[in-house]
Amino acid sequence: MRNRSGIRVTQRPLVFGWPAAILVGVILACLGCHQEGNPYDVPPKPVEITSIVDENGNDLGRFLTIGEYAKINYRWTSDQFEPTTPLWYLMNKDHTYTYGVPEGVKIAVNISDSHKEGYLVWNGRISPYSQYKSHNPDPGAYDIQIILGDLGSDYFYVKLSPSSWDVDNDGISDATEQENNSSTTPGGQNPIIDLNGTAQYGWYNYTSWNFPPLIPETTPGGNIEYVNRTSHDYSIAQGTAAQGTLYNGVRLPYNGTGYWHYTGCDIQGTDNWATLPLINLIEAVGRVWHARYQNGLDPYPNITATDLSHANGGPWLGTSPSCRGHHQHQNGTEVDIRLVRTTNNTDPVVYTDQNGNYSRSRTQQLIDIFYELSPLVAVLNNDRNLVNVQPSEGHDDHLHFWIPDPDGIGN
Repeated sequence: MRNRSGIRVTQRPLVFGWPAAILVGVILACLGCHQEGNPYDVPPKPVEITSIVDENGNDLGRFLTIGEYAKINYRWTSDQFEPTTPLWYLMNKDHTYTYGVPEGVKIAVNISDSHKEGYLVWNGRISPYSQYKSHNPDPGAYDIQIILGDLGSDYFYVKLSPSSWDVDNDGISDATEQENNSSTTPGGQNPIIDLNGTAQYGWYNYTSWNFPPLIPETTPGGNIEYVNRTSHDYSIAQGTAAQGTLYNGVRLPYNGTGYWHYTGCDIQGTDNWATLPLINLIEAVGRVWHARYQNGLDPYPNITATDLSHANGGPWLGTSPSCRGHHQHQNGTEVDIRLVRTTNNTDPVVYTDQNGNYSRSRTQQLIDIFYELSPLVAVLNNDRNLVNVQPSEGHDDHLHFWIPDPDGIGN
């Protein structure tokens, strides 16, 4: 069975009698309260969820946010238990549906046998691939349970809140939906599907989960690339990065949390198109960059994204010696980003700079965030002291990030 978001769910029997059901009702009536202790008043089990904290260690009480970071700490009491990889479940309040770990939510696991404690990381900042977009449950009241071997935790009540950057929870940021739904932004109003110049399925709407609508498991419009996608992502990378096109591409907003887009010599609205997974990744990296490095006494500059792809992809020809073309950037899977400077300045800088303007350490931190949030085909730059980077001609002043084709190769 699947819910409204296309999540495959498992029928589970009710596990509480009518007294517990009354108590659940009381808890639901107080979703804004900070619940302490065991909300069901049952004997403690061998595994206990002790706290939920954000990236900075601040107590979140019993509140998770779709698309954001939270660390779930737990401990156990059994002396006969050998730690194994934990399983955890998110279930609705009456326990008739169970969600496994939502696909696309990266899980970090740490277990300390000597202290009998561990943690899970709910990192919903990004779901890199198209087929993962619908797998976040809707906002509301849920229970979490952790299973370690044969040991299970008590049901831990949480309230799952909408993401501050994606209020309709469709896997597309509010900023991106507004960018692509505005007739006044460079590039104009972008239909969800542009079929022979006619808008199909209407326009992007950040207040409605149905715009763009969820792609069904069947094939819409006879397009084989959409089979089993079950997401809100209609973008398709066709062909290859060096010989391809972009179908139903999405524009990157010009300004966002932790980043901005620089047009340069290109015409505005022509150089910021990509597949939705790449747009989501750039925005997610910006949010992490801002949270980690832009709130202290020495804030880092914004990330500067430059060229992505054209509206329909295809060859990127230079218009002048100062406005160069690209061998790749043809199917919405690549973005160029400037090297990071030592000061709070976004001007271009080369890795061979002799005036102390180039920050190798900050640039490496940026690369690490990309790898943390998504698989990558390659990162190109000629600074051989950077880790997980390949040299490439013409890449002295910027990083070239290249993600895998989200809808697979061969189309």
